[in-house]
Amino acid sequence: MISNSSKVLLIVLISSVLLVTLDADNEDCTTELLVRRNTNHEVVSGQKFRIDCPVLFCNNPPPRVTWYKIEGERDRLIINSNNRIRIGWEEIKPLEGVSFLIFQKILKIDTGRYGCKSEGSLSHVIHITVIEEMEATTKTHITITTETNEHPKTEPNSIFWMYVCSAAGIGSFLIIVIIISVIWMQGCKGKSRKEKQTENKYNKIPLAEQDIQIATRVRYSPRGDSNLPPSFNSQ
Repeated sequence: MISNSSKVLLIVLISSVLLVTLDADNEDCTTELLVRRNTNHEVVSGQKFRIDCPVLFCNNPPPRVTWYKIEGERDRLIINSNNRIRIGWEEIKPLEGVSFLIFQKILKIDTGRYGCKSEGSLSHVIHITVIEEMEATTKTHITITTETNEHPKTEPNSIFWMYVCSAAGIGSFLIIVIIISVIWMQGCKGKSRKEKQTENKYNKIPLAEQDIQIATRVRYSPRGDSNLPPSFNSQ
């Protein structure tokens, strides 16, 4: 049987091991600032603008994140919230959040390089370029003009096949017109021949022969024919 003092000693040893393990884990876990490398923004002066600094941390509460602007190669000007610039925090999910910097009305003097830091960790630099509205309009106009003036170059093979297709279409149309014309002319010739044959048929029989044929039909027709006039016998 284990005595009560032994149980207490065992519990103390287990608790000590767990505390040491947790401390070691906390030492390995560091705050990460997930700003992408070579982040660049071009903003028109006078607009509201926001930049983000995603943060991964190890335990609650979230770490304190500081924003700064690089004024030289090494000098950093710490940015604090004021009427024109505001610093805030959003928690996305457990142990993950976003620290953000909002310019209520960004100005030309805000052009520069920015960064965030927390617990000894520094983020990548965020480049901000502020331009006037006139500059933005000019750039847009130049872009549109350049795109309009750039005509796509047509390859020689494309031009060749374009002419081939056009010639084939025109040739097919001419062939169809010729076939229709030939058929129509043949029809007209056949009709003229039939009309001439009919006229020749009637012209071959003289008028005198026609009278003789009619008289012969009347003389030798059967007596019982109702269409003939009655005959009179001489007494």
